[in-house]
Amino acid sequence: IYVKTSASGAAGTRPGDIYIGGTLDGRVTLVSERDVYITNHVLYAMDSKTNMASDDALGIIVKRDIAVVTNAPNDLMIYAHMIATGQYDPSSSSAGSFGVINYSTVPPRGRLMIHGGIVQDDRGAVGTFDTSTGLTTHGYYKDYTYDVRFTIDPPPEYPPLNDQLIFGPWKER
Repeated sequence: IYVKTSASGAAGTRPGDIYIGGTLDGRVTLVSERDVYITNHVLYAMDSKTNMASDDALGIIVKRDIAVVTNAPNDLMIYAHMIATGQYDPSSSSAGSFGVINYSTVPPRGRLMIHGGIVQDDRGAVGTFDTSTGLTTHGYYKDYTYDVRFTIDPPPEYPPLNDQLIFGPWKER
């Protein structure tokens, strides 16, 4: 599913943004010409963390950012493999990231569980913590696991992944 920015209509209806939350029963790749906003839990009908036979798979590809909205639930769960390319506005220093909106000003939100993967051009923040105690002071703490099923059977039109580390050219910022 490709969501493109419209060249016509009111300014508020033109952006090629996607807002997601809910339970997926099936396999789909969502592609946004701009941003994806995660508004609620993104779950699979059959939990792939506990059942490798799950055939549910969500791929998300954006040309800018993937962001968890401020009023998303505490202890948020996201089942998806996500790619934030930053290609929409390459002049922006923060384009191409996964992060939480207002991560440094909201109270502690609990765990951010992601089962899938994150590919991002610029690492986005999801919370802050007290360096002396290790406790979260704002936003979420991370609990990320890789969904190995994507190396074997990604959703439709999702780029193939492999389990090999390949070094590419270095890019200074």
